[in-house]
Amino acid sequence: MKNVFLSYARSNEPLAAALGAEMAKLQIGVFDPARDLAAGENWLAAIKSAIRKANAVVVLADNNAQSSWVTYETGMADGLGKQLLVLRPEGTQVSALPAEFMSNQMIVFRPKFLASAAKEIAAAIQ
Repeated sequence: MKNVFLSYARSNEPLAAALGAEMAKLQIGVFDPARDLAAGENWLAAIKSAIRKANAVVVLADNNAQSSWVTYETGMADGLGKQLLVLRPEGTQVSALPAEFMSNQMIVFRPKFLASAAKEIAAAIQ
């Protein structure tokens, strides 16, 4: 089974949850920090462990992607040599995204068509 770590700004939580549900339908295991971290758990250790176990880190990149957690998670993915799949909602300006996303080919998607985005993610996971 392919596994991904889902990275996103808190403002994108509903979209991330819906995307995670679509990926689960495709038999992709999804670690979603908002859902999978327990109260009192050492978040830094749990996030690092989840990223290590993941085949890829999927990041929702829009104008709200300037989250310190997104920066930490994508930096951890890079440090561990993990594949980074950047999803950019249609209409989001590339110039508004964090510089660290610019070197990655992005998956552009329409939020109303998350099933298609999930299929592109499944095909892209190495």
